[in-house]
Amino acid sequence: MAIPGQGFRFAADVLCEVSLHLIEPIVFTTASAFAVGGYNDGPYNTLGYNDPRGSLLYVASQNAMYVGAQIVVGWGLTTQEVATITQINADGTVLTTTLVNSHNPGETILAPTFPTQQPVDPHWQQSEMLGYLSRAQNEFLTDCGCFYQFATQNMVYGQLVQNTPGTCIEINRIAASQINTLVTSLTRTNNEVTCVTVNPHGLVAGSTFFMQNAAAGFGGVFEIDTVVSPTSFTYTQIAANGSATGGAVLYFTRLYETTQAELSMSDRTWKNNYVGTPSFWYQDRQGVYKFGVGGKPASNFPLQLLMSVRDTDTLGLLDGFLVPDVLVPIIKWKVLAYAFSKNGVQQDPQRAKYCEDRYRKGVAATNRFLTGMSLGLKGGA
Repeated sequence: MAIPGQGFRFAADVLCEVSLHLIEPIVFTTASAFAVGGYNDGPYNTLGYNDPRGSLLYVASQNAMYVGAQIVVGWGLTTQEVATITQINADGTVLTTTLVNSHNPGETILAPTFPTQQPVDPHWQQSEMLGYLSRAQNEFLTDCGCFYQFATQNMVYGQLVQNTPGTCIEINRIAASQINTLVTSLTRTNNEVTCVTVNPHGLVAGSTFFMQNAAAGFGGVFEIDTVVSPTSFTYTQIAANGSATGGAVLYFTRLYETTQAELSMSDRTWKNNYVGTPSFWYQDRQGVYKFGVGGKPASNFPLQLLMSVRDTDTLGLLDGFLVPDVLVPIIKWKVLAYAFSKNGVQQDPQRAKYCEDRYRKGVAATNRFLTGMSLGLKGGA
């Protein structure tokens, strides 16, 4: 996931904690001087030259550094960035891939590099541990379903089975819109918005609709005040004057979840019928990341899916998390369980089991919180 995630934690600092559990040293030092690399692509600096091979750093310590490791330069600053070490010199300098931002002496350099026996026979590798972290977060999101998102897509005309977004874990609700009128322009003056549509909208005064346009804050659910013409209407929205183009006028109604058996009991020919008003959806007997609708869609109806989601399969050192900060320590125990379960000199079944138990207890506590413990609250969302 891209910065900033849902909190303040990054993959780099979480893996630093993991490193200390594994008794692996981390890169934690400062830069005493910095030179931007590249052919004539920057001014001369404190080192007096531009190195065409990359960016040159004078560092207070080269501990836990090795060629090929990724480090974070400027940790904790708005200019922080990831660079790969390409050369380590005896004079206390480190050559890295060319840095994009400017950096000053005294800035922190941080990284979990897992340096033991690098590069010949490493116990763990950076990319491996980042993969463990991504996998652990996705497993936690699957076990707890603590993060939900809306996804919008269109039904495919004439198809019973529809594709689900690749990040979906479980669909909670689906809504469809029979209205899908494209917007030409939106103009807000004195808290009154005039909407001009491409085609006749067919709406009347008092109709409720959903405006799909986030530009200048136009998005939301509103009620029509007046119908000016077949292709224009007005509605009230208290906000600053502004204008926008594009978007669509929609009206979502919830589809009811059912099964293919129940659909067949009510209408044995439902699989052959075209449906002008979508009412049902189902998941039984469908492939991964797919769901069905109760009849062939007669149009490409817009859909809105509420679903629990997973994160990406790979994380970078400066990527954030979908999981809130307070739950990130639970993920850390799963990463350690993976690390101690790895075949090789560091395989440790007892500590792997201990870490797995800590993870499972964290999952149980999270699910208990989400379901309101014994308070009778509805959990999940």
